[in-house]
Amino acid sequence: MLRRMTLFSLATLVALTGIAITYVFMRGSLENIPQEWSSPKVATCHPTRQTRSGVQKDLWMSNDDGRLHHRMISPRSILTAYPKGENFELVEEMQG
Repeated sequence: MLRRMTLFSLATLVALTGIAITYVFMRGSLENIPQEWSSPKVATCHPTRQTRSGVQKDLWMSNDDGRLHHRMISPRSILTAYPKGENFELVEEMQG
């Protein structure tokens, strides 16, 4: 029993030491990875389109008596994202 516990402790110590050494050597190389890879700084100039089906929109407007509700239903629509600097302008054209 004592021998089994000693071997288990030694194996755990070797594994943790290996992990610590790997971390020390990998830490420097991970800091050298360029940040440009994860997030591109230049957005594309072209709009992006998405075709959607079964679209339903709810429109709420304030009134003196309360709120007015209007529901728009369309069998399909085209959602277009136009890049505007660092933001996007979304335009949805409901068809049908």
